Amino acid sequence: MGDEDSQKKEKLLSEIVAARREASRIRKEGQNIVESTHHTIEVANAAEIFINAFPENKYAPSDQWDRQTRSWNSLGRSLSGVSYTTQIATFATDSTSATMTYFAFEKDSIERLPSPAKEAAQKGAVQLRNVLERRPLLKDVLSHMQRLALDKTHPNDRSAIALIQEAVSSAQRPVGAEPSPISVLLSIRGAIERVLADLVGRRPTQEPCRRYSDKVRSILTQCGKDKLPSQVVNELEDNVGLLHDKLSGGKGKDFLSSEISEMLIQSELFLKTFLECIDEKKLRK
Repeated sequence: MGDEDSQKKEKLLSEIVAARREASRIRKEGQNIVESTHHTIEVANAAEIFINAFPENKYAPSDQWDRQTRSWNSLGRSLSGVSYTTQIATFATDSTSATMTYFAFEKDSIERLPSPAKEAAQKGAVQLRNVLERRPLLKDVLSHMQRLALDKTHPNDRSAIALIQEAVSSAQRPVGAEPSPISVLLSIRGAIERVLADLVGRRPTQEPCRRYSDKVRSILTQCGKDKLPSQVVNELEDNVGLLHDKLSGGKGKDFLSSEISEMLIQSELFLKTFLECIDEKKLRK
């Protein structure tokens, strides 16, 4: 076999390897699509049961209804554009708004419901929470933190990864009979604050951001993935302030373990959605 024939053979083999590599990539993306859409269907089923339990709008503030309507509309439009030949974006099917319907309605809203609507809402809330708890949220959050190099330690301070792992450990393996609200909520709040502080410092253009919502918007505006839906940015901007207030209210309060678990899930959902919206190539090293 001459040199020319040898080169042709090598070229053919390289094309075979390249085609196999692309096929493997598409297969993996297909598996992710199946998993994400299956999760979205489960969330939608549970959310429908939960929302149907509310007999009248008066049992929840009007802005909650409007915000959730916009969120699900955005999700539906994102999914309607997906076909076998288009790639689905993970943040489109797992946006905070779509997976946090239960948390958008305060516990007091459920408590004010008349019976049997109250029991139906509680049933839907439990089903929705069970769906969320089956997602490997912590694994996803840690993966995104590592992708964005948020695992670095700081002088006299722990990394975001260490803080969130501490929060989960305190919730799952409490020192006493029940998890301590202080140890869980302060650790997860610290993880969110550490993430925002690290990413704010790595924006290409530095600009003043005092509020947490301002930091989220600035980070996503400068470092967000291309074609990031504005509705996702708006939801994350709204949710970070509400979430921070909830996590800051744990001192001196008695929480049930289920309530602590819910706030931990909510925090993990926020971090997962926020971090997967960021393009690491746009961050300063």
